Amino acid sequence: MSSQEIPSKHVAAVVKNPGENCKMVVEEIDTPKPGPGQVLVKVTHSGVCHTDAHLMRGDWSAAGADMLCQVGGHEGVGSIVSLGPDVKNCAVGDKVGMAWIRQTCAVCTMCMGNGTETRCPNQSNHGRDADGSFQQYAIVPTNYLIKVPEGIDDVDVGPVLCGGVTVYKALKVSEAKPGQTVAIIGAGGGLGHLGVQYARAMGLRVIGIDGGEDKEKLAKKLGAEAFVDFTKTKDVVAAVKDITGGKMCHAVVVVAASASGYATAPLLCGKNGTMVAVGLPGGHVEIKITPMTLFANGTRIVGSNVGTRGDMEEALDFAARGLVKPTVAVHKLSELEETLDALIKGEISGRAVIDLWA
Repeated sequence: MSSQEIPSKHVAAVVKNPGENCKMVVEEIDTPKPGPGQVLVKVTHSGVCHTDAHLMRGDWSAAGADMLCQVGGHEGVGSIVSLGPDVKNCAVGDKVGMAWIRQTCAVCTMCMGNGTETRCPNQSNHGRDADGSFQQYAIVPTNYLIKVPEGIDDVDVGPVLCGGVTVYKALKVSEAKPGQTVAIIGAGGGLGHLGVQYARAMGLRVIGIDGGEDKEKLAKKLGAEAFVDFTKTKDVVAAVKDITGGKMCHAVVVVAASASGYATAPLLCGKNGTMVAVGLPGGHVEIKITPMTLFANGTRIVGSNVGTRGDMEEALDFAARGLVKPTVAVHKLSELEETLDALIKGEISGRAVIDLWA
């Protein structure tokens, strides 16, 4: 594509006054030109994530996570339309993705560690401090550009770039082995329904925990062997104990941004079980567990955030081979604000995706 075909302006969902009273306006903004080590991507679709809503609304400001840019989104897919100076590792026309991590410093202890680059304290993020994927054209640095393999439709890529790789990495961190049981709290949501599929593809047995018949149907359809509906079940712990014959779970992955989910999760772990924290509720939420429980049961509690570039490659490979397929509902960019509202209220089964050109 020649530079003459790239418009001087393009449509974006611009966030005005990030925080409690934020507003989102769909309007035209200037189309940027890529600098050294950057490319310009024509974004076709973008997944929608809870993180987008929390950042826009200032839910994590107390933790120092403020939105410092004007365009959110970090699950974009499209094709390269222009290269910056000296870019040699990709070409115009390549199908690529842009994820949460935009750039890391590459020199700190975390960046130099094995699989710990996601905790770089100097990282930059799409949709947080650099304009993200809720726009038709976006600048992406090449060293964190995601090459998308053949076999995945554009509409399915975005959900894997964040929700997919995040829950896949959480399952790896849990150290659960094939044949063992993992409970996924939030199994019918955006991350959870992908987690059910990744867990099954990894040889794990899945107990889904969520609320509502639609989410139960989705989780079971995707491979959950059992499902506990917390809106109908008074004692979730007792239900899981019954399902597992008293053994409880080898791993519990909490993808729901729910305080009640975190209150329940440690109680679902069996001997030497691992609880993995993924979902981030707003406000101050504590995980309560006694030293005696840690001592007697060997319970391990860890946190997992997104995934490395290697994790991303693996997560996309599962999708390319047809082992994981996001359940998506496609919306227009003009519908983004109401889509985020529905997401926060837990009204969306599967994953929401924005078509930037609809």
